[in-house]
Amino acid sequence: MAVPAAAVVSAAAGLQVEVVGPVATVRLCGRIHPGALGPIGTTLGDSLRQMTGEVRVVVVRIESSPATVAASPPPTSADHASGSPAGFLPTPDGIRSWRQALDRLGAAMDIVSVAVVTGWADDIGVGLALACDLRLFASDAGLRLDWARRGVLPGAGCLSDLARLLGASTALDLGLTGRPLAAAEAVRVGLAERLVPSSRLDADLAGIVTALLAVPRDTAAETKALLRTPVRTSSTDPELSAWERTLARHHDVDVDAAG
Repeated sequence: MAVPAAAVVSAAAGLQVEVVGPVATVRLCGRIHPGALGPIGTTLGDSLRQMTGEVRVVVVRIESSPATVAASPPPTSADHASGSPAGFLPTPDGIRSWRQALDRLGAAMDIVSVAVVTGWADDIGVGLALACDLRLFASDAGLRLDWARRGVLPGAGCLSDLARLLGASTALDLGLTGRPLAAAEAVRVGLAERLVPSSRLDADLAGIVTALLAVPRDTAAETKALLRTPVRTSSTDPELSAWERTLARHHDVDVDAAG
C-alpha cells in the first residue's frame, strides 16, 4: 500500500505519526507513565506497518521541556507497587507490543531512522531514541531514567540496548541512580552521534535527511543490514521475561493489599 503524500497516520496520547512523501515524523511529547507503553507501542507498530510505499526516512522527535525530567519530583508511596494507581503499570502484553514496535523500526532495512532529542527524555523517550539508527541531541537536551525508583524496570524495555551502546556499568548507573545525562556527555559516551545548538537543530536535521535521501534505496538498505545489530527475537528476549516477573510481583502485592 502506497503511503499518501501527506497524511497523519495515527496518534495516541503523547505520540503522533505523520507522513509527508518519503519522510515520516514520529513525535513523542511530554512525560509519559509506564502504563502508556501498550497504546503507544500499538500505535507505533500499526503506523510502521503502513509505511510500505515511498517512506525512506523516519524522524523521531522526542520533545519535552528542559525541566520536565531533570527536575522530576521524588517518588511518592503511590508510585510504588503497594499503591500504584490503576493504569500506572504496563501489562505484559503492553510491554511486548512496545518492544515489537521498536524492533520493527530497527528491522526495516530500507528505512533509516533518526532520533532528535530536545529537552530531557525520560524512560520511554530514551527507549525510542535507542531504537533509532542515528541520534541527534540539542545542546540543552539530555536524558534521565527514573522508573526504577518507582519500582518499575528502567529504560522502558531497552536496558540491553543501553548496555550494548554504553557498557553494563554505565547502563546500571543510569538505570538505578537516575542521574541526569546531559547532551555533551551523551555524545562523549557514544549515545548520540551529533550535538547541535538548538537554533541550528532543524537546519542540521534537514541536511541529514537530504543526505540520506540522496543515497539509492538499495545501497542504504544493504549498508544498514551490514551494520545494524541483529534484532532480538521477542519471544526469547530476557528483558521481556524480567518485565513479566516484575509485573507479576506488583500484581501479587496489589492482591495482598486488597485482601
